[in-house]
Amino acid sequence: MMFVQVQSKMKVHVAIAILVVTSTHFESMVCAKKMNIAEIKEALKPISRSCKTKTGLSDELLAGTMNGLWPRDRSLMCYFKCAAVTLKLMTKEGELTISNINKQLNMLIADELVPRVKEILESCLATVIKSNDACEFAFDMMVCSYNIDPELYFLP
Repeated sequence: MMFVQVQSKMKVHVAIAILVVTSTHFESMVCAKKMNIAEIKEALKPISRSCKTKTGLSDELLAGTMNGLWPRDRSLMCYFKCAAVTLKLMTKEGELTISNINKQLNMLIADELVPRVKEILESCLATVIKSNDACEFAFDMMVCSYNIDPELYFLP
């Protein structure tokens, strides 16, 4: 009899724990605020710092991209790969993860920006030649997107 009571209490505790974890996860998903460009830039600062450190990219080279300066510098190219991989938008091998891109766009980006970003992605996928070098491909995708709509360039 005692075993049945303990087992029953354990089931209740497990059920409560599952409910707490599930509701917390659901709440964080539902309450996630969709971001505008300024908020995206702010949110990406830690990733930017990490990728600059990993690739040895100078602040000057990265800042130049805000003004349309895109030298084919290896550290700059690999910075964009690092950011894309960290955000799970691209594999380390350079394959874009379109399902992840769409999921993140729809969940995190302000609704009024999503169509513009999707148009840019589609256009760049149609025009950028896929390179065997993941750094070059990430760089070329960023240059393409900047050239189409520099207002939506969001890496800090």
